[in-house]
Order: sequence, then C-alpha cells, then structure tokens
Amino acid sequence: MAKVVFISTPAELASIDAGHGQTIPTLWQVLQLIQNKCWLNIELKGANTLQPLLTLLQRAEIELGFDLQTLLSHLLIIRCLTP
Repeated sequence: MAKVVFISTPAELASIDAGHGQTIPTLWQVLQLIQNKCWLNIELKGANTLQPLLTLLQRAEIELGFDLQTLLSHLLIIRCLTP
C-alpha cells in the first residue's frame, strides 16, 4: 500500500509495516538504539523542523549521554560546507 509520508500522523507512520512486520522507528527510538555509538545523518525537511530536533537532541544529551556540543559542531561544519 502506497502511503504519503509527509501528511501522515506519527500514529499512522507507526502502524505502517516497513517489511517483515517491522515498523518505522521514531527518531527518539533510533537515538536510543545507537546510544551515541555511531554517526547519524539527520536531514531536515520542511519549515519549523530545527527547534523540535534541537529539543530532542537536548533530551538525548540528558537521558542518553549524547555529546550535544560535538554533535552540533559537526552539524555546523556540514552546514557550512553545503552551498
């Protein structure tokens, strides 16, 4: 079944079978899974997405031990390199 993702609610996305019974994880679930063990490329789509991301990353810093300062410095470097 084709699904338009950008107009779906989080509950609708969670109910989609991504294959073999797997669901689409939230960004928070992905952050919990990687636990600061690897790099994560987060691409923002649309307006008003940066502040919710920063709020979530601040939560990850507190609850999961992410190094927010290092992470944000990498984001700034990537942004500066992108035309």
